[in-house]
Amino acid sequence: MHYRWNYNYEFIVAEFGRNNDPDLPAAKQREIGHKIASRFYGGLPQLGVTPRTAAQIESDYLALLRLFDQHLQACPYLLGGAPTLGDFAFFGTLYAHLDRDPASGAILRRQAPRVGQWIDRLRAGGTDAVALDATAALPPSVLPLLQAVATRLRADRGG
Repeated sequence: MHYRWNYNYEFIVAEFGRNNDPDLPAAKQREIGHKIASRFYGGLPQLGVTPRTAAQIESDYLALLRLFDQHLQACPYLLGGAPTLGDFAFFGTLYAHLDRDPASGAILRRQAPRVGQWIDRLRAGGTDAVALDATAALPPSVLPLLQAVATRLRADRGG
C-alpha cells in the first residue's frame, strides 16, 4: 500500500474513476476517483503505512526483490519448474499492487528484472512449466527468501 498510495496516487485515482464508470469523461472519472481514493488513503496508518515506516517498508521490499530475483536465476518458479500456489500467493501482491502501477512497476522491473519476467510468465499461463518432482527438496535458493518473509511476519506480529 505504501508504493500504491505514495508513488502512484494519480494513477490509482484514475483507475478508481475509470472502473467506477468507464463511460464518463476522464475529468469526471478523476473527480469520482479522488472521492473513492480519499477513503482508502485515510486508512493507511491503520495498515502501518506512515512517514515514519516508509524507509523500512522500502528497505524490506527491495531486499525481498533482491532475494526473489536471485532465486529466479536458479529456478523459473518459486518451488522449481512449475507454478504452485506459492507463486500465485506472491504474484497477487507483486502484480496487482506493485508491478501494475507505473512508478512501483518501474522500480520492480529495474531492481529485479527476473521477478518482472516471472510475473510475465505467470500472466501468460506458465506455458513454460515442467512437471514438479514431488519427492524433490526445496530449491536451496528459495530458503533465504522464505526466511526473510517469515522474519518480517514475526517482527510485524511483535515476536
